[in-house]
Amino acid sequence: MARIRVNVMLDENILESVDSEAEVEGMSRSSLVEKVLQEHLEAQKRLREEEERRRKMEEACREMDKLAEKLGDWDPVSIIRKFRDGNWDIRVAEEIEMEREKDKEKDKEKER
Repeated sequence: MARIRVNVMLDENILESVDSEAEVEGMSRSSLVEKVLQEHLEAQKRLREEEERRRKMEEACREMDKLAEKLGDWDPVSIIRKFRDGNWDIRVAEEIEMEREKDKEKDKEKER
């Protein structure tokens, strides 16, 4: 990659600190500034990616909450066990639907 010369205005105290750190690190001022900028840019990229993952997870949780509200009370553990154990068939699905209907009727009675 081609290297390009740039001019940057810095506060005198910052420049002294940069020069001092470059000497401790055993590198040139330009190399130190490049290294620090690269580390900063990579850290900012990671922060943005993490924020995007967090936003997607929060969105997924909201969608799951909406789905749970729509489905009402049900026992996912027993459904998973029935499916896992090979006992899943149309009767199980019908039983689950009947239980959900009963729960809905109970909820309506409570509201009255």
